[in-house]
Amino acid sequence: MIYFDHATTCYPKPKEVVEEINYYLQNIGVSPGRGSYAAQERAIEYIDEVRVEIADLFHITTPFNIAFTHNATHSLNIVLKGFLKENDHVIACSFSHNAVIRPLNMLKQKSKIECDFLSVDVNGNINLIELQNCIRPETTLVIFNHASNVIGVRSQFEKTLSLLKSKGIAVLLDVSQTAGIVPLNAEALGIDFLAGTGHKTLLGPPGVGFLYVKDSDLVDTLLEGGSLGNASSSLNQPKIMPAKFEAGTINYVSIAGLRGGLAAAKNQSFEKIMKDCLHITSYAWDNLASLSGIQLWGSSDFTLKVPIISFSIQGILPHVVAQYLDTEGGVAVRSGLHCAPVCHKYLGTYPTGTIRLSFGHNNTEEEVDTFINILSKLLSEEK
Repeated sequence: MIYFDHATTCYPKPKEVVEEINYYLQNIGVSPGRGSYAAQERAIEYIDEVRVEIADLFHITTPFNIAFTHNATHSLNIVLKGFLKENDHVIACSFSHNAVIRPLNMLKQKSKIECDFLSVDVNGNINLIELQNCIRPETTLVIFNHASNVIGVRSQFEKTLSLLKSKGIAVLLDVSQTAGIVPLNAEALGIDFLAGTGHKTLLGPPGVGFLYVKDSDLVDTLLEGGSLGNASSSLNQPKIMPAKFEAGTINYVSIAGLRGGLAAAKNQSFEKIMKDCLHITSYAWDNLASLSGIQLWGSSDFTLKVPIISFSIQGILPHVVAQYLDTEGGVAVRSGLHCAPVCHKYLGTYPTGTIRLSFGHNNTEEEVDTFINILSKLLSEEK
């Protein structure tokens, strides 16, 4: 299989992921914080060491302000359902994923909040006048996707922060497509909430996400249950981080795998991975642009991008193209709306969507050549 779907999940996982999972299961193996014996104490230390690694990626000096979650969707839901209060107004950017759109819609249907979407153009630009016009006295939160999972363009959200801070509006940033590969100093920028996942750019397994919360007193819990942080006799979830948002047994096996993914990325360096992936992205873009009948979506300025391309072919539905690529050459791509219907509405590609290519640490020019040859065959057959 030629795998061009790394924006969904990275594949294959580096060997370090499997090795670290095996290490944890064979040498530690126990649930962190569920006893007073040596192995579980080592388990706590191990999990906190991974927590520090995540903190370092985003220049966060308080690692315990990071909670491990099931995935980015879980992280985003904690903030949206724990921070927002009745009658609050929220602004979400047009790059938003359904992990943001659907919780907001649910809250809106229950008449708890109001929500507006802020347009982000194909170069990631945000119109400050449009943002200013969206802001109301009740606006408490603005949500940015650091990079679109549809067109692979980074949002230039940094330019809005001065305005938002002056009005006391909190910022939630989704880094699912950028973690590690795009440098980010969350504390210097004053980000209030940062949500991400371990199984994409961080090369880890599914089942683990992370959430940074600058001030946890502002966020109610989404789940309650057994945890570190206070005595089992207490009827209340601990108020301290990270236990406040780590109810129940955390997925320590996936956290171990995430540590392996981070080790693999650091062995190459995130900078080199990003450079190599953008080279393949540029190579694919140029080859696609040379074909007649191809519509490329998003920016051709690769200083603004992550390794994602969306394209469409006039007269051929995206899912038909994806099926052809798979059947004819085992090329795995993603077609449709990519869980981002608002972005596609802004692009004008709704409701059919696009074909998306997303590249990872192991893709090659030869794989792109194979893909282009198969796509050229499809185009010739459709003439």
